[in-house]
Amino acid sequence: MHLLRKCPCPVWVVKPAKCAKYKRILAAVDTTCDFPDSARDSLNPLIMQLASSLARMDGSDLHLVQVWSVFAEDYLDARAQLGKSAIQNLRKDTKQQYISKLDSLLAGIDLKGVITHRHLLRSDETSRAIVKLAKKFDRRTGGSSD
Repeated sequence: MHLLRKCPCPVWVVKPAKCAKYKRILAAVDTTCDFPDSARDSLNPLIMQLASSLARMDGSDLHLVQVWSVFAEDYLDARAQLGKSAIQNLRKDTKQQYISKLDSLLAGIDLKGVITHRHLLRSDETSRAIVKLAKKFDRRTGGSSD
């Protein structure tokens, strides 16, 4: 208990009798481009290192989720009088920025021997999108890459 309270790094505790292997590991990262945040940017590699090592240890599939949206898209649609094609191009460019940032994050992570699936979800409600994806995997045995 002392170790759990005082340890300066995350500690994973599992009861010996509960050694079931996980089929899937879901790791959510935030590579938001709009607002730089050094704490978030340093947390993403840690999440990926922990998730990939757990997936490798259990032979699990690693599902990586990134929720993205266009900043102020509703406002731009309603007030900026941009055409539909301009908003579509903005969505496309924003998604490509997220893909690039995700690629950069993954370039620094050892994923050898880990089956990975990327899920880029467009939503303004990040937590709901992640929970919805997790529930989707809870209801079925397989996974798909979106």
